[in-house]
Amino acid sequence: VVLSAIAFALGWRVSAAGAAFGLAALLLGVAVFTALGLLMGGTLSSELVLALANLIWFLLLSVVGWTLYSQGLGDNGILNVVPTVALAGALTDASNSAFPGLELISLVAWLAVASFAAVRWFRFEG
Repeated sequence: VVLSAIAFALGWRVSAAGAAFGLAALLLGVAVFTALGLLMGGTLSSELVLALANLIWFLLLSVVGWTLYSQGLGDNGILNVVPTVALAGALTDASNSAFPGLELISLVAWLAVASFAAVRWFRFEG
């Protein structure tokens, strides 16, 4: 909300449809990464979670950076299978008032798989 208010004050404008698409993408992204975090936290030891979460975060961030540098976030094609690329592409499309269909499908697929796995294997004891 704060970043949106600052961007709006600096001249950034987005249509109502673009804002709705962006909100949907953000909510899906939060759900995906929450499910992945629960899966890791409920199946691995705390040391492994700490190490792997940081490693995976850097890898996913690197893929988005490489995608942005090499081709931009407009047409990601097969790279949409990476959840961070799909989320970044969806937000880019939404800010341009375009429907991020392929990106949202990728995020929904990640959410389905990660939620199923987290429900199936999450345990408090560990």
